[in-house]
Formats: sequence, structure tokens, C-alpha cells
Amino acid sequence: MPDSKLPEQRKIKIESGNYNERIERDYIQAEKIYITNYYHSQKDVTSTLVNFTDAISENLHCPYRGLFHFGPNDAEYFFGRKVFIEELFAATQTRNFIPVLGASGSGKSSVVLAGLVPKLQNEGHWLFTHFRPGSDPFHALALALVPLYTLDFNATERIAQARQLAKYLHDGDVLLADVFAQIHQNHHAHRVLLIADQFEELYTLCADRKIRCSFLDTLLPSFQSSSQPQHRNVLVTTMRADFLGNALSYRPLADVLQNTDIKLGQMNHEELEEVIVKPAEKLGVTFQDGLVKRILNNLDSEPGSLPLLEFSLAQLWKLRKGKQLTHAAYEEIGEVKGALARHADENYGNLNRAEQEQVQRIFIQLVRPGEGTEDTRRLATKGELGKVSWRLVKQLADARLVVTSRNAVGQETAEVVHETLIRNWGELRQWMETHRSFRAWQERLRVAIYQWEQMNRDEGALLQGALLSEAENWWQNCLDEISQSEREFIQISLELRDRITKQEEERFQKELRQQKAKTRFILITAALTVIALLTAVTAWQQYKQAQFSKVLALAADGFPKPELLPVARDLLNKANNIHDSAKNNNEVEEALSNYRAVINLTSLLEENKNKISVNQNLLKELSEDAEKKLVQLIRKKRLNRLQKQIENNLIGNKVTNMRTKYAENYTEGALKTTYRILHEKYGVKADIDSDGQLKTDKEAKRMPCDILIEIEKLWKQNHGCTWSESCNAIPDEQNLIKKIFYFPKEPAELRLNNCGINTE
Repeated sequence: MPDSKLPEQRKIKIESGNYNERIERDYIQAEKIYITNYYHSQKDVTSTLVNFTDAISENLHCPYRGLFHFGPNDAEYFFGRKVFIEELFAATQTRNFIPVLGASGSGKSSVVLAGLVPKLQNEGHWLFTHFRPGSDPFHALALALVPLYTLDFNATERIAQARQLAKYLHDGDVLLADVFAQIHQNHHAHRVLLIADQFEELYTLCADRKIRCSFLDTLLPSFQSSSQPQHRNVLVTTMRADFLGNALSYRPLADVLQNTDIKLGQMNHEELEEVIVKPAEKLGVTFQDGLVKRILNNLDSEPGSLPLLEFSLAQLWKLRKGKQLTHAAYEEIGEVKGALARHADENYGNLNRAEQEQVQRIFIQLVRPGEGTEDTRRLATKGELGKVSWRLVKQLADARLVVTSRNAVGQETAEVVHETLIRNWGELRQWMETHRSFRAWQERLRVAIYQWEQMNRDEGALLQGALLSEAENWWQNCLDEISQSEREFIQISLELRDRITKQEEERFQKELRQQKAKTRFILITAALTVIALLTAVTAWQQYKQAQFSKVLALAADGFPKPELLPVARDLLNKANNIHDSAKNNNEVEEALSNYRAVINLTSLLEENKNKISVNQNLLKELSEDAEKKLVQLIRKKRLNRLQKQIENNLIGNKVTNMRTKYAENYTEGALKTTYRILHEKYGVKADIDSDGQLKTDKEAKRMPCDILIEIEKLWKQNHGCTWSESCNAIPDEQNLIKKIFYFPKEPAELRLNNCGINTE
């Protein structure tokens, strides 16, 4: 693809000498390491690497990182991962994609940013750029790449370019390979290391599965093997190991993960001792005899204990005596296991009761309840937490319990400083257990709001039925924890429900009045109607009535006659004429009805072929043509609606009360449309007696295999659902057979099996 489709950039004139100076200035910056789009190190340094003084010691900055990861300019204090760093470095020489997996708190970010990056910097000729996927992975990626090929742009121009590039990548107008080609044109002697940190955010923060899959389809092709090593791009991702299952659920990502991931395990005794001793040693600070061994004995064997160790060492550093770290100070901070909880409890205890209640509400919004995984931290905006709470958020940030920042659109945000706090602070664990059901519902609500916004606030995407009742219940019980935007969504859903209820009541009253009037009319005009039917029929009406009467007389009660064959042919011709020009729903339904009538008549003749003599070739031709045209019309006029509903996640649900008309047991959505296509005159009308179920093989055989296969394909492509496999998209996590065919299921299952569809 030509470079002209890249976002427009200024033409800059650089002579070779100035170019080298630019590289030296922008990417090496003397002795410091520069990673494009990486702001955490700067923020973290100001947060934790501060000077602590006492009456005895000289000014010394703390070499331990607390709950923050080590950044590229903290490398001199990063110890314990030498072997793993060498493994990563070797991988960059032979591979384009390096997924780093490890438990939460195992040091994945640190080993890449403070271990691998400095080592590559020493090698030379590398550019480093960084992003976290967040809720909008395309924009996050664009922010990481734009500065590498817009060297002469200011910050504002780069923001605009990033938005433009994100859209191009999302729409497929620009390939990621074109972007890297432009980067290499500007930096022909350099390789690019793209760091996708905390890659699990693709699953915890990106609510739209289609965007997630599209992003992976955009990202992965640029990190296949290259025949030009000097131009090779390397992608390093860091991801929690408990999200590996999510990654493997998407086949393109699973294919590249096979035997390529590098797992970061726990440190051995010697490595942990380095982590404790070496940073202090570089600043001439020692541990009191036996203290290092005591700390090591207090450590859990899990890799996630590293943040606790770093935090306790940072707290211990504040209480050092001169240039020595002591047993007394270690006991005062609560040792390794108690240091973090003690720190959090201390800050929480300094608040008044009203502030403590508000802090509880803040923290439960900063944690996303896990579904088969541990709870994770969540990025919340100032708007979600409320302006009144923001003063406390800043206070918590000063206490190093949360981190504040700004997102891509400039909104102020907050998140828990580290997931170790979620696991080890007893108060927070208790709050989450108390509010787990509410928070799980709230996360589902936020997905629904996102989808509603994506569909331009279409009423069909509002809450209905049981989902709306659930929201109404939480509204009444947890109003303070529900944000303004969430309240608005629920309120609009309630207003729609009330409006529909009122309309249904008005319609019922109108139908009741009409029925009474109709009864009176029938009594008065019965005799006139009989006379009119005998005397006022036109020639065309006479033909139509005669044809209809013939069909009824010949086909009724198993008395087929050869005359049915030309009747079937006439009905097929009439349906075909409508098929080609059908413009509205009435015409479509008339054509479908005629095709079904042809199928009924030919089926009846086929069943009685030993009793009557008809042209078997013509019979077969009419039957096959009718079913073929029926399938074509359903594909053209019915499946498109089902496809849109499935793609937009408008699934629908079962209502509480069973209705006489079975399709009305569903709220509007894909389940209802699937039912109508198979059971009703809307489509196949396999339910011959209109009792809402397929009880016989005769009814089941009326469902064309092509339609059954295409329905399953639509569900599977978008949600992984099949006729036999349950999935999250379908309410109650049932499969399509249970939702569409009720009881008994045997005739439907037999038909599906005969169509080559597995039902086991």
C-alpha cells in the first residue's frame, strides 16, 4: 500500500550529520533511556524515588520501587533477573514476537523495561516505544507509533495524528506494515521494540469483542518472520498468566502463542537475596545481622510476593538508622506480610466515618471482579467516581494507594497502585466480597451501555425484561454506587418500558372495542354476506376460489389426486414472480406461503406415489425448486436481520410469563428472530399446527439444512454459540436447541444430525 495513505506529515530536510544528532538527542538523551509514549517511569520516580533524611544520615534516594515497577532508568537498582534477561535478549535476535507470561506481581513489566531495554540500549540501534491496550487499543497503539515517524511535529499535532492513524488502522485503510516502513525510512539504521505492557487489558478493559479481534488481526501480521533482520520489528507483550485462556480462545493469537511464550517464574533464594541486598549496597547501606535471612524466611513461595517485598523494603528504608536497616524498624512496619496492609489501614484509619464510607465506594469502583480469574484493577474516570470523591482520590494518591493520570481524551483517571493491594489488604477484600454481585452486574451494565452508544442509542439496545428488572432492583438498593451515565441508561430503559406498556394497554382496549363492534356487525350482516358471496364474485375471484377449493378438496384427509401437480406448478410460478420483485413484507410472506404450499402438495404426492400416477420427474423438480427458492428468499429477506442483531449483541431474553404466541416469549433480538425464521410464517413455518413446538419428524423435516447451517454459522462467528454448545451470549448460558425448540427436542436433534450438524 502506498505511503500516501499514512496520515499526512510535514516534509523535513535533514542532512546526515543533523540526523545523527537528532537520533542522539531524541532517543538516547545522553545517559538516559527514552521510550516513546512511556510516562509511568517519570510519574513513578516523582512518586517513590524521593529523598528521606534524618538527623544522622546523609540524603539518599530510595532504591526500592515499592508497588511500582522498575523503569528503564532504574536499571542500576534492578537485580535478580539476570538469567531471564539474557533469555529475552537472545529471543530478540531470532524472533519478532515475544510474549512474556507470569503471575500478577512477578515483575513482568520490570524485567522488560529495566532489564531488556537497557541491555538493547547498550547494543545500540534500537528504538523503543510502549503502550497499554486500555479500552481503545487502536488509539493506544497509534499514540506509541506516531512520534516515531513525525519527528518535527509538536505534541498537539501528534495527538491529532494519533486519532487519524487509529481510525485508518481500525478501518483497514492503512496497514501496520506501512507505518513501520515509514518509521524505518526515518530511522533506517534502527530496529523497533514495541512493548505492549499489561496485555490482559485487551480482555479486562476492551468491552467490544469485535474491536479486540480486529486489533489482533491488525497487530499480529507485522510481527511474523522477516527476511531483513536489520528492519525487523519486535513485539514484546507482558500478560498475566491467568489470562492465557482468554488469549488462546482466539485462533490467530493462539497460533502464534504456540511454543513462543516465555514464562516468568518465581525467583530462587539467591536471586531474592540480590533483590534485597544489592540496591542498598550500591548506596552504602547495610542490613543488621540476620535481617536479610529473616526477610527471606517471611517471604511466600509465590511469585506475586515480589511487590510486597519491594513495598516493605521501601517502608524499611524510611526508618533506617544512619546507613543501617534494623530489626526494630522491620518489626515496626509489620514485616513483609503486614507492611502493605498496615500502611493502608493506617491511612484509612486517619479518615472520619463519612470519608471512610466514601473511600469504600472509590475502591470497589477501582476493582473489576474476576470471572474465573482473580480480581483485577480497573481504570475509573473522575466522572464515574464523582467530583466530590476526587479530593479523597488525590489523598489516596499521596498515600501511594492509588495512581492518578489522564486517559487518551484528557479525562482524569485513577487506578489501584498495584493488584497486590487487592489481594493483601483485608478491608478491600471484604468490601469486594460484600459488593461482588453488584459490581459484576455493573460491569455487565457498562458493556450494555457501550453497545447502546455504538448503535447510536437505538431503543432496541436498551434494557428489557429480566435485565431491566435486575437493573431496577440495583437502582433501588445501590443508587449511590451507580454513576450518572448509568442512571441515565436505566432511566431511559424504564421510560421505554412504560411507554410500551401504555401502548399495549391502549391497543388491547382498542381491539376489545373493535371485537364488540365486529360481533354486532356479524349478527346484522350475516345474511347479506351469504348473498354477496353467491352473486358478487368477479371472474378472477371465481378462478381463485375454485383453485383454492380444488386444493382443499384434493389434499384433505389423505385423498391426493394427480390434479394437485398442476396446482402446485401454478403456485410455484406465482411465488417465483413475487420472489423476483418483492418489495415489502406482505409480498415476501405471500411468496413464502406459496413455496410452503408447493412443498406440502409435492410431499403429499410423494407419500402416496404408490396409490396415484403422476410425473415423478416433474414432482421432484417442483419440490426441489420450491425449497431452493424458499431458502434463497429467507437468506435475502430474513437472515440479514438476524445477522445484524447477532453482530450488535442484541440477543433478547425470555420473558417471565409464557405467552400463547410463542415468539412473544422473547424480547426483541436474535433469539426471537431465530425462532420466527424456523417456526412461523415469517420464514420456514416448520411448526405446522402453530403450537410453538416441533413434536413430529414431519414438522422437523420442513427445516431446510442450509438455513439451519447458516443460522449456526452466524451465532458461532460472533459469539461462539452453536446448536449444541452453550455460550455466555445466550441467557442462562444454554444452547440454541434448548432456547429454540423447547420440548421435545428429539425431532429437532434428529433433523440437525441428518443435516450434518453435531448435537452431542
